Amino acid sequence: MVTSGEARVEYDDKTVIIHENEAFVVEGSRPHAVWNNLDGRTVMIGITLTQE
Repeated sequence: MVTSGEARVEYDDKTVIIHENEAFVVEGSRPHAVWNNLDGRTVMIGITLTQE
């Protein structure tokens, strides 16, 4: 979840841009990378869910 700025998520052969006040879900077992997509500051909240 991006609270300010803009993030870029890369996984498989895909790239997704996440804008301020948007969220994106990627399965944690899937290899992925998250990057700041701006020259300025980006703030994100990461949430990890586990299944019991």
